[in-house]
Amino acid sequence: IILPNGTALKRIRNEKNLSILELSQITGLSLGAISRYENGRRTPSVIIAMKIAKALNVPIHELFPYNLEDNTL
Repeated sequence: IILPNGTALKRIRNEKNLSILELSQITGLSLGAISRYENGRRTPSVIIAMKIAKALNVPIHELFPYNLEDNTL
């Protein structure tokens, strides 16, 4: 699973008014890991993506926006 540059993750986190520190505390993930996911330098496993989606209270598919026009994430 690839979060394209982590843009959806960062956008949703900001919309929820959560800092990386707060998301880290909720998920149990390190600050560095979340930062790497948001910057597209690391790809979370399905389990980690599910944990992040649950912490953000969004369906997991919202972390993976799909463009129907060009079939890309």
